[in-house]
Amino acid sequence: MKIRAVLFVVLTSSSVLACIPGLSKPKPPPAPPRDHQAERDAQKIERMEKLRVKAMAAPGSASEAGDFAFALAGLHSDGVAARRNLPPTLVDDAAQCLDQARTTRPEEAHELLSRKGELLIAAGRQDDGFRALRESMDARPNLRAFELLGKSFKQQNQIDDLEKLCKQTLPAMRSETQRYVILDKCVAFSGASTIEGGLRWASAKDVEFYRQKRAEVQDANARFQEQKRVEQKEEWQKQDRERDRARREKDGCQRQCASVHSLCKASCGSTSGCLGRCQSDAWSCKSSCR
Repeated sequence: MKIRAVLFVVLTSSSVLACIPGLSKPKPPPAPPRDHQAERDAQKIERMEKLRVKAMAAPGSASEAGDFAFALAGLHSDGVAARRNLPPTLVDDAAQCLDQARTTRPEEAHELLSRKGELLIAAGRQDDGFRALRESMDARPNLRAFELLGKSFKQQNQIDDLEKLCKQTLPAMRSETQRYVILDKCVAFSGASTIEGGLRWASAKDVEFYRQKRAEVQDANARFQEQKRVEQKEEWQKQDRERDRARREKDGCQRQCASVHSLCKASCGSTSGCLGRCQSDAWSCKSSCR
């Protein structure tokens, strides 16, 4: 009796204490939801920082400087720099790395200047960026600087400047593919509704070349789309056949379960609980059918 009384007092005391505010153990606060955007931003910043360290440790390296600038430009264009308040000095660091690389690799000046212009524009320094792009084109006409300048001329409706840019760039393109890309972008940037209007600055030979190449590209694209459509249709048919096969197997399995259930019930006789076991086994059997 004494032991029971002691247990009663202990249990009663514990219950009372649990009801008194401040004496019961508080529940831990719920964990805050994960900020996936912040996690992705942190990963991108970490990658950029690694590239920055490599570029700063190898002054004059064109590849290291280009990788650093490209990663930093991506942080600005994706909005990461604004969300995370990155130090503005990073842009100057990357630009300095590109300038140092230009000194040691003058043959890559056009590429490094186009990277610099792309970075400065992404960081909101438009005037400096377009100045670097123009220097890049002066060093050697190239696709990256051409496209960024061409888009700007289109947005500002500077058609004369666009046509001068096109005339400057086309002769420097060494392959037919590059020539076609330049002509195609010139037509697109011009806003013209016809090839003649978009290429009024080009020679008749260039216009004819563009027509032929465009027809080849459109034909190749049509063949690709048709092949893609055929492959998609075949994939759908394959999936339909697989679903039909799975459905037939499942139906056969369930019919077998029903047959076993019938045999089980027939053999039960008057045995107590037998029918229940038969039904339970039938349910288990059917649930295993896939």
